[in-house]
Amino acid sequence: MIDAVVRCLARLVMSRGYKVSHGPVGVGIEVMTYIADQYRPPDITLAIGLFGHRHVVQGAEFVIVLGGAAGTQTEIDLAHSLGKKIIVLPASGGRARRFYQQAIRDQRLCSWMTHEHFASLNACEDSAEDFVRIVEQLIHDHHGAPCD
Repeated sequence: MIDAVVRCLARLVMSRGYKVSHGPVGVGIEVMTYIADQYRPPDITLAIGLFGHRHVVQGAEFVIVLGGAAGTQTEIDLAHSLGKKIIVLPASGGRARRFYQQAIRDQRLCSWMTHEHFASLNACEDSAEDFVRIVEQLIHDHHGAPCD
């Protein structure tokens, strides 16, 4: 499922021109690698992975979490402490599922999104496209980015 989400996120980034902040490993660099390999955009010649969890999260407005382990938890904790909007795919397991379960108990963790959007994240068990559609809608609702 994560591979399918990476492909869908890559299409979203390419079609909307979103900026991706990422470390040397993880979903962010996978999205950028997929874009480089599949789309070969002439204006992208280099992707630099930022070292240090704080550097990855600090400039982001939205933090998208798929799966993850201890390093991902560090980024989630930093994102939360910095007031970032965290979007998780619970079906991907790991820290994403754990954060979603915590947010069920403490709704302040995702109070920036509607209850409907929050619940729909859990319903994306088999559909990367549905998850990315929700991501795009959340970005649109809170950032004003175009959404068709």
